[in-house]
Amino acid sequence: MRVTVITAIAVIATAFALLPNAATSTAQPPAGDALQAATRGLALIDSAIAANGGLDRLRAVQDVTIRYRGRRWMAYQSETASPPWNVQPTLTDIVIDIQNNRLMRHNVTRYPADFAFMSTQLITGPNGLFFDPTRAGYGDVVSRVTGPPSSTVGARRELPALELLGARDRSESVRWVGEQTNAGKRLYGVSYAQPNGSLYTLWLDAATKRLARLEWLADDPVEGDQLRSYDYSGYRVERGIQVPTRLVERRNDELVRDDSLVITMDERPTDALFTPPGTGYVEAAPLPAPEREPIRKLADNVWLLQQLPGGNRAMFVAFRDYVLVLEAPTPQFAADSVLEAVKRTVPVKPVRYVAFSHHHDDHGGGLRPYIAQGVTIVTTPETRRFVEKVASARPTPSRRSLLRHSSDCTWMSRR
Repeated sequence: MRVTVITAIAVIATAFALLPNAATSTAQPPAGDALQAATRGLALIDSAIAANGGLDRLRAVQDVTIRYRGRRWMAYQSETASPPWNVQPTLTDIVIDIQNNRLMRHNVTRYPADFAFMSTQLITGPNGLFFDPTRAGYGDVVSRVTGPPSSTVGARRELPALELLGARDRSESVRWVGEQTNAGKRLYGVSYAQPNGSLYTLWLDAATKRLARLEWLADDPVEGDQLRSYDYSGYRVERGIQVPTRLVERRNDELVRDDSLVITMDERPTDALFTPPGTGYVEAAPLPAPEREPIRKLADNVWLLQQLPGGNRAMFVAFRDYVLVLEAPTPQFAADSVLEAVKRTVPVKPVRYVAFSHHHDDHGGGLRPYIAQGVTIVTTPETRRFVEKVASARPTPSRRSLLRHSSDCTWMSRR
């Protein structure tokens, strides 16, 4: 299928149609092979756990502290819409109190032009707090957030011993996947399913049984299918458990993070570390009535959409026989809320155009659902590659409702 693109100087028109779901039959492996893959995979996990401190020692870990220092490559958050990306420092400290199911995370996140965003997050079970520790006394609010239980946060992936333990706890899904050679080292592979259904593949050093690489599939808002990986190296022993001192993250083989890690265990963090500040901040006041309106009318034929998924906003303007939407934020399904709101507000006018302010993924990463419906994307020549990337992206199997072929783009300039 061909995609038409127009830009601001130009306009980028994209006309994708959803592909019908085709049912295909695949041969099932013999039962004996499946049983052998499960048995061999679980045996590998058990041998790796034994080599990394033992099952009893891993289950006895009460808390983990991780200090990250390194570099991040700011994919789709840089000054340009394509590589080379801006590089910024990693400054993160995490304390996971496994015994009491709570977490403290402190970040200093820097962006191009040297903008620094500082934050501290405290999570106990599903409930949490979020605040900027540098803003005490300025009347800032302590935001209430909802997070996953601290024992299952993403930081767990960054401690191989806990990843091995997670695989063992889901032993019914463990499968042997084969072996490979990487940088002269022989690696054994095993996969297992996360509680949410995501499949993780662990590649273990055949000689040491240390976790060398972790892989999983994700749906990126710009690139679609994305194989993400962590490479672990520089192992040392911390209280009887093997821990890495370096973590390298890649997405579709593109380097996005290279961090040095300092990992300690069983430090017995005090309650004060997980207690929000008692002074210097205020609780968030109820939003004014206009801010609580999901669809807020700003002027004749102009509406602001508030409370979209992800906490973002968008606008739409009704013209004589069509609607223009401004901004396409992530997550992808925010577009569903926008389209539904437009249909309720101006039911006889279709969304024909979408424009977004700039090439960062939190402003244009939600374009895919509009593209799937044939909506025209309005942009500038500088963001051409960004839109082409979104237009040609193939989503992960969990989002095949947006599946489409990669396309050529036809560009038409209008002044």
